[in-house]
Amino acid sequence: MATPIKSLEPMLRYAGFRPDLARFAPVSRERPLHTLRLRESPLVQGLNAEFADNCLLTVPEDALDAADGLKLTLQGAKRRFEELHLAVLDPRAQLTVALADDHCKLLIGSGCVVRGHVLLSGRSRLFIGDNTTVAASRFYLSRVDVQIGDDAQISEDCLFDTSEPGAVIDRASGEPINTERRRIQVDRHVWLGRRVIVLPDTRIGTGTLVEPGSVVRGELPAQVMAGGSPATVLREGVDWSRRR
Repeated sequence: MATPIKSLEPMLRYAGFRPDLARFAPVSRERPLHTLRLRESPLVQGLNAEFADNCLLTVPEDALDAADGLKLTLQGAKRRFEELHLAVLDPRAQLTVALADDHCKLLIGSGCVVRGHVLLSGRSRLFIGDNTTVAASRFYLSRVDVQIGDDAQISEDCLFDTSEPGAVIDRASGEPINTERRRIQVDRHVWLGRRVIVLPDTRIGTGTLVEPGSVVRGELPAQVMAGGSPATVLREGVDWSRRR
């Protein structure tokens, strides 16, 4: 029998997400959830891989088909997986998810329209809050925790990229310099324009707009308009709304 995870907060704790991320999922907090072993799901049919008992899929009890829009693929030579957890709380998620490592986690909140490609490696975790729209974008994730808050708008062809070809070595010491786990934090009600690139160790504050084609690394404060490569503040004290 699968782990009895029936609500959002226990699921966040079990999957290793920060419990305070529940503030970005007000609708999901109120929904009863259903969790099953991943290998019991149609998602893994046809995959040449084994999934341990602790590989789980969580969907809402009132939308048991919510994960039907996911397509799982395998990246690399790994064929046995441990400690995966995929949680899909809205059936409008249309994603290809490439699995490359154990201990990877993905949560897509309620009211989300999400499209694109996700590569999960290096024990990465990706959280997308309620009522967020992601239009045909890519997430290449390794050794990173990515948080996208609720009511965000991610435009077409955006790229979240923390992938690396391998160890980066300091020539003087001979020691690797890229061993630290990284983080990307996009707060609530953020708008990213078309073809924005988001790099590791980034935080984008609440309500901020990033112009198309920008490259973001570091910290952008709340309620600003930013742009450029690297992105810098162009105007303060702004807000935005979705087109009706």
